[in-house]
Amino acid sequence: MENLLYNTLFVGKVRAYPEEIGSTNTYAMDWILTDKPPDGSVVITDVQKRGKGQWGNTWKSEPYQNITLSVILYPHFLPLSDQFLLNQAISLAICDLISSKVRPPVSIKWPNDIYWKDRKLGGILLENNISNRRIMTSIAGIGINVNQQEFDPALPNPVSIRQITGQYTELAPLIDELLVCLEKRYLQLKSGQYDRIKSDYLQALYRYQEYHRYKVGEQIITGQILGVNKAGKLVLESGGETLEFGSQEIAFLP
Repeated sequence: MENLLYNTLFVGKVRAYPEEIGSTNTYAMDWILTDKPPDGSVVITDVQKRGKGQWGNTWKSEPYQNITLSVILYPHFLPLSDQFLLNQAISLAICDLISSKVRPPVSIKWPNDIYWKDRKLGGILLENNISNRRIMTSIAGIGINVNQQEFDPALPNPVSIRQITGQYTELAPLIDELLVCLEKRYLQLKSGQYDRIKSDYLQALYRYQEYHRYKVGEQIITGQILGVNKAGKLVLESGGETLEFGSQEIAFLP
């Protein structure tokens, strides 16, 4: 019998399950080119050998232990000037899921990481195809550390749900829950609930309105995060001055 608790309208109704691939995002791109699957189609794999991270980095995930998937979306309704809202909605969906599994609540480390305390629990990679100032297709790659207990020593601060809770989590039902959370936030976006998404994002934002150190070029500054602007830049107050930074222009320091 279908589990109605985790039923969705469209997200995850069509799924591809390649057991072992290089990248779910790359698989999704090829799928769009060959078949153009419907909105909300999902690529899920147990073994991702060349997972994509931001700026050409690799997302490393132990086989059969974590969530590694990509969701295909067609957000034609979203103006290009508001494209960071899609990032916010998807980040919030992951927070919605994980906040129901661990305490204290998780947070979103701008621009694309999911944190528990000061440790990285997951991340997203959005790859958009833009035409006529609209997002024609968007592939949302999602990685969440679920049951992995040992990580590459080169990774600075990883953590998994199992390390936090001490309990093993079945991946299949957790994925179903994630898809429900994704659809809820995506429908909020589609219905124009921009203020709701922006407000919830601020409340979940890592280090929001707290004073911390940051590295800007070769300079160390102290400031507090005020938010994120429409273009997706981080807005920081430091020394009475309001500053804005792109994703590779500022580094968070302990």
